[in-house]
Amino acid sequence: MMAIAAFISHRPHIIFEDTEVSKFSLAFCKIFSRCIITPMAFLSDLGHKQRRLPIYKELFYLHPDVFTPESSHLDQCGMNATERFIIIRFIAWNASHDIGKGGIGVKDKISFVENLAKYVKVYISSESEIPTELIKYKLPVSYEKVHHAIYYASLVISEGATMAAEAAMLGTYAFYLNSIVSGINREQSDKYRLLRILENPKTRYRIALSEAIEMLRRPKLWQENKEKRKKILDDMINPNEQFIQCVDEYCHRYK
Repeated sequence: MMAIAAFISHRPHIIFEDTEVSKFSLAFCKIFSRCIITPMAFLSDLGHKQRRLPIYKELFYLHPDVFTPESSHLDQCGMNATERFIIIRFIAWNASHDIGKGGIGVKDKISFVENLAKYVKVYISSESEIPTELIKYKLPVSYEKVHHAIYYASLVISEGATMAAEAAMLGTYAFYLNSIVSGINREQSDKYRLLRILENPKTRYRIALSEAIEMLRRPKLWQENKEKRKKILDDMINPNEQFIQCVDEYCHRYK
């Protein structure tokens, strides 16, 4: 909608896009936008308006230049940053790109969480209502401080791509349980080894449970993944600086 509004207003429209399945929106942006910024790993060719940069969306707000994890935010809500814990992220499966897809039923969800809770402290972040049996596992930290919790977590298991990618950016290994897989998901998995993609809805929860339990046996799991994060930060730039430069360029070009 912003691309159309900008075109009507005779103003250049610049967009950042990292989701290849947003084909409907991208079709409009290819017509009305002046510049479409994407990560280098973006799978689609969007034509001459596309500008590939070594950036991830999550680094706009999680790059070390703009985000510093603080354990005090966990202390304030009764969490312990020095204690091993994992975060499970359940999504609502009601977005347009989720049509025909879904997670697990309530009984299986309860079993999945309680089996993991036998081995490690578990916290749940959920878009939909948490079953009564699992309320005790609800992540107590507020939404605006959730990234501090992700940083100190040993693992993240997420049905949603954003939290899985955020975990990777913070050096926390993530299991991504979804069949929608982007180029950056592939890169975070294949190149940086900070993401495990599990696409098959029939097996992904079982595999995540088994592999998470196995990974938690590694005493230096947290430290190992923080070392992997350094490679991402070496390869990527602070996207805020690059985006501002791009905006400045187009503002001067289309005065």
